[in-house]
Amino acid sequence: MDAQMLPSLIVIWLTFAQSIHCECANGSVVALPVTEVVLSNEHTVRGVPISVGTPPTNISFLPEAVYNDTWIYNSTEDFCNWTTPAACFTLRGGLYDTNSSTATLKDDVQDAGADASDTERATGPNIWYNSWATDDLTFGGVKLTDYPLGMPGFDIFTPYNSSKDQAQIGLGSNSTFLTALKEAGNIISRSYSWWFGLVGAIADAQMDGLLAFGGYDTAKVTGNNYTKALAPSSMSCTSGMNVIVSDLVLNFPNGTDASIISPYSGLSSCIRPDFPGIFTFPWDPYYNSFEALTATTNIGREQGTGGYGGMLYWPGEVYFGDLTIEIDSFFKIRIPNELLVIHPSNIVDNGRTQYNDTVREVLLDPTVGVNKGDTSILGRHFFQAAYLLVNYDSDSFTIWQANATTESSLVSLGNECPDPGSKVAKNDTSDSNTAHSTSSSLPSATGEGTPNTSDDTISGKSSESNGISSEAIAGIAVAAAFVSGGLVVLAVLYILRRRKRQATLASADSSTQLTPANQSNGHDFNGQPPVYEPMSQEMQEMGGDAQAREMSADQKPIELSIQKSNASHRTTAGNSIHNQFRGLDQPPYFARFKATTQVLDTSTGFCAISDVNPPDGGEKLDMQESFVFAEVLKYIYLLHLEDKDNALHVQDSRYGAKNQWVYNTEAHPFRVVGRLV
Repeated sequence: MDAQMLPSLIVIWLTFAQSIHCECANGSVVALPVTEVVLSNEHTVRGVPISVGTPPTNISFLPEAVYNDTWIYNSTEDFCNWTTPAACFTLRGGLYDTNSSTATLKDDVQDAGADASDTERATGPNIWYNSWATDDLTFGGVKLTDYPLGMPGFDIFTPYNSSKDQAQIGLGSNSTFLTALKEAGNIISRSYSWWFGLVGAIADAQMDGLLAFGGYDTAKVTGNNYTKALAPSSMSCTSGMNVIVSDLVLNFPNGTDASIISPYSGLSSCIRPDFPGIFTFPWDPYYNSFEALTATTNIGREQGTGGYGGMLYWPGEVYFGDLTIEIDSFFKIRIPNELLVIHPSNIVDNGRTQYNDTVREVLLDPTVGVNKGDTSILGRHFFQAAYLLVNYDSDSFTIWQANATTESSLVSLGNECPDPGSKVAKNDTSDSNTAHSTSSSLPSATGEGTPNTSDDTISGKSSESNGISSEAIAGIAVAAAFVSGGLVVLAVLYILRRRKRQATLASADSSTQLTPANQSNGHDFNGQPPVYEPMSQEMQEMGGDAQAREMSADQKPIELSIQKSNASHRTTAGNSIHNQFRGLDQPPYFARFKATTQVLDTSTGFCAISDVNPPDGGEKLDMQESFVFAEVLKYIYLLHLEDKDNALHVQDSRYGAKNQWVYNTEAHPFRVVGRLV
């Protein structure tokens, strides 16, 4: 047997062993519907219904793939200054009342017992300002007592096209929600699965979805799957679910197909089940290609409260075909037209969701401007046609083509099974109220996306039983045979590798010496740790595939995100652009400086403009910011002021006591041009 084949045989054996044990016939799954949740204001918003506090308040939650904590707006700080209180209540999916009889206010995230990573003052979508409470959550026959709830201290969920307008269940890698369910014995594995359901434009394209914890619903998946290892969270993909969208294919009603991406390269993309819409991708060249191939012209972007941010078209001039999204050149998800094109919605002043039948919204979000280079996002509405499983125990995620059905067949995931008498959570999504105990292994998709199999130790619990069935005996025999075979293969591999290593060491250069055990290598493990030495290792250049990029809008803290597109003509911004040109000698900086100056110039000064995105600079506003008077004219006056006692002049010790400099607001020094006194 060729020694090079042994690693492959080991992987095959471990894969088979994992397929036997990774799914648990007697495990529990907590399954909740994704539906139009009825709020206390008698209006509805789509999400997962969870009752909070006492008396219980029905809140509509959505899963959030990045955060680890559960976030909810409270009734005293809803941060909806752009709309009415009634509309805000619906937008937030309901508001939490901290006067609940079971609520306990906490000092901070640590006092509440939540995960502190969401609140760290670090780069990323962190919630720096917050307050905390613990309260009871009730859902699907499960009750979590004294559960930590975070309440944001500012509007982290921007009013338009946000992924986080309403309450969020943080389902990141250290999710407090999954941990609480596992510690309470409600689930075996730290995993969740997600199908958004159908929210199409016609009645036949509307159906409740599913959010399951600890397993997945085999009735709602079909065909082969795409499985891949979770990557570490990064600024380009905070969820760690990185894929390459290798093609976007238009499936026209006449049976012909056309590629949006060809002849361009595929798109590095991130799966974000919390993000609205089907797919975000650059306008130029890809969305231009979409409109050219479909012979359509949009009339603008949807911007209603609680909307999805897609592109708008007149009903008779919209695309009527389907869209197939191809991942890693072999896995395809087809999205029918009734899910791709919808009636846009808007939460009006009285809190009711109103649908607009006069236009159509295509759930694609082309990125422009500073967001053009962002990683593309497969979002919430992609999971109308796809089904997602995230398993943190195996550090992997899996996608299937969704099978839209009200039937349910829940399967638990986990490396060990509870006693058969363990409680099975109620499934509220169909007439079948009990989680099925059927075990079926995950099918494997071949291809680049399939992850390496984990070699985690498989363990089992003994149970007190009066007898063992013949099926169980057969299963034990099969498992024992594979374990024995695996040990033999491992032993052979170990012997071959040991011989190869000995041969390599024998032929090595005699000048190569190993450090003796009693010789110091710079670290004293018996004493105090060594003093930190910055840059003690040789500096390495970034790899060729490392790419610096601006954070996407939803990844930025509120202090760094772009909230408005108007230009108020701050003179300091103009100075900075001009100084960048002078310091870096980069023509684009000077071109930007000139363009801003030309657009803002009027006969009496420099005005503000309404929007910097249109090529013509947008509408000129009949106003001039006070910066010109509060800063520019003030410093011109100080530069020419001949007053030795003026406190705003700065002495220069190189030239005696003469007042030669003025610092502006940004502490930039300007030389005094008046007579020195």
